[in-house]
Amino acid sequence: MGDHYQIKPLSVIEVERIGKAGIRGKQTQSTDGSRNSYSAFPVEIATMCAELFMRDAEVVVDPFAGWGERHLACANEGISYIGFDLSPEAIDYAKTTYGVDNILGDSRYVDVPNHDGLVSCPPYWKLEKYNSDGGLDKLSNWESFLIEYELILTRFAAKANPEATYCITTGDWRAQGIYYDLTYQTAKIMEKLGFTRWDSVIFTRVKKTNYNIMLPQVKRLGYTVKLHETLNVWKKL
Repeated sequence: MGDHYQIKPLSVIEVERIGKAGIRGKQTQSTDGSRNSYSAFPVEIATMCAELFMRDAEVVVDPFAGWGERHLACANEGISYIGFDLSPEAIDYAKTTYGVDNILGDSRYVDVPNHDGLVSCPPYWKLEKYNSDGGLDKLSNWESFLIEYELILTRFAAKANPEATYCITTGDWRAQGIYYDLTYQTAKIMEKLGFTRWDSVIFTRVKKTNYNIMLPQVKRLGYTVKLHETLNVWKKL
């Protein structure tokens, strides 16, 4: 690969906006918060994870495999990827669209293989709804979500090889006046599991998002429109 990267290794990246228009029909914008009601995983971030952070990995796992973008990115780099997802719709889409086979299963119970890396994006609790039974988005409160989320990361980390790299994409959001700090909560879990922060990348869709409809509300309440997410990179040292 040398010094050539499809995605330049920069700490801030502008990504394309891909949402329901690409998978489930018309994109919708919620008036309850500053994030889209659904968003697919950015191809640019999947590519960066595979070609930069996972370049020395042989086996990569994903407890929330989603629509297949991360599997495809790893396959393009010749990396073995094992992804699990609760949604039959997502499994079918990944196979039909990208030709990749993810495993239908609940990451709270699946047999986790030994691995050198993890690339994933957890569900943002109730912010996005998934076509599955018993998923983390169905939990009744934030505290229960965090307990189950930590359980999954703990199960996977137990099978991580020394010096394994974990790439976990997170975002924060507001709903009904409450701020949900998923990025901070993820950091607390990873540090508890013995991982060290290795890198972070901010990515944004600011040029392609109609944030103007949120400006009156945020000006009235005194906070910003959330237009970025974070790729958090951790090492098991």
